[in-house]
Amino acid sequence: MRITLMGALLMALVALPLGTSGAQQQSAGADKQPVQVHFPQQLRPQPAVSRLGGPGSAGQGEAVKETRPVALVPRDTDNRERSAANLRRLQRAPSLQEGSSCPGRDTSRFRKSVAITRFPLLDSDGAMLGRLGNVVRALPRMLNDDLSSRETILMHQAFDRRLYDRAVNAPTVQAVDRHLTRASELTRAMGVQFVISGVVHDIGVENPDAWGTSAASWLGRGLGVANQQRRLAVDLFVYDGLSGVMVMSDRLAVRGEWDHAREADVGFGTPAFAETEFGKRIGERVSELADEVAVNLGCQPFIASVERVDSRRVRISAGADSGLRPGQTMEILRAERYLDQPQEYPALRPIGRTLEIQQVQPRFSSGQLPVEGGRINVQRGDRVVIW
Repeated sequence: MRITLMGALLMALVALPLGTSGAQQQSAGADKQPVQVHFPQQLRPQPAVSRLGGPGSAGQGEAVKETRPVALVPRDTDNRERSAANLRRLQRAPSLQEGSSCPGRDTSRFRKSVAITRFPLLDSDGAMLGRLGNVVRALPRMLNDDLSSRETILMHQAFDRRLYDRAVNAPTVQAVDRHLTRASELTRAMGVQFVISGVVHDIGVENPDAWGTSAASWLGRGLGVANQQRRLAVDLFVYDGLSGVMVMSDRLAVRGEWDHAREADVGFGTPAFAETEFGKRIGERVSELADEVAVNLGCQPFIASVERVDSRRVRISAGADSGLRPGQTMEILRAERYLDQPQEYPALRPIGRTLEIQQVQPRFSSGQLPVEGGRINVQRGDRVVIW
């Protein structure tokens, strides 16, 4: 009898389906989890979900056809490990499509003011062939010219400015607050909302020996059998200096043939440069990148700084050039700093009040508060926003 019961129990155990292990369940669910993106809690009372494309493969500048959900989560300055993971993710804005917009939001109707800085060069030796050292200004100028034609962008040149003391460390998790501080200083100085910066990591040729002075090198170039490919690798960063967010980061990676002689003084962005395969591919990729930046910034909140408060009258750092008109209402955000953290970026908090624009100039506007500014503690340095 005992043997019969044990046999029946054994058969029942064998017949049970095998369960999925906890590790397998976690792995299966990981692919469905939205990617977390660095975003300040003050500007998103409720988590939102956006659709952003993932980074291209191997930095080849390939278009991204698939999208994945991206959760905009509160900024977590106390959890360095989590912040590091968020900042390492390179997010690309969706490709520009016909009729693309921000459904149900007013922000896309306004032109975002953008300053673009110089792009420091890490490997100056790689730029010697063809005298391409001017890439630090010529490349941002190329992107600036392409963005200037976009209806949602108002460009400002800052090619003599840079955000990084040592470009090799830009940006790191430890230094991101310092970079945001510098971006904030530049936005105040130039009256803009966004700052575009970049770092040129590589602009060298794949085989320097192909431009040697030996007969073999000369013959190889003449017969077209030498490797004359040249590379460009640039990391691009877009900061919102008024809200304290790195809203976009991307990599521009291009490879193409460089057929100029060793002693040629070509220069980056010149007509002779644009005629090369290398130059043509860079022009195409910069145009694609401008599309991505325009779409990304077009759907970002429109933010301006409070420059002056006089009783109920308030002056702000945006005007007709940005699309503001009399009668427009903007929500007021208080910029709060803490005495024990004077270098930290200010926290932006809604105060439940709005500003109605009454007079508009090209670069600034003035409006009326419902009560005196002193009664609700509206001060210079606070922000106004249109979502």
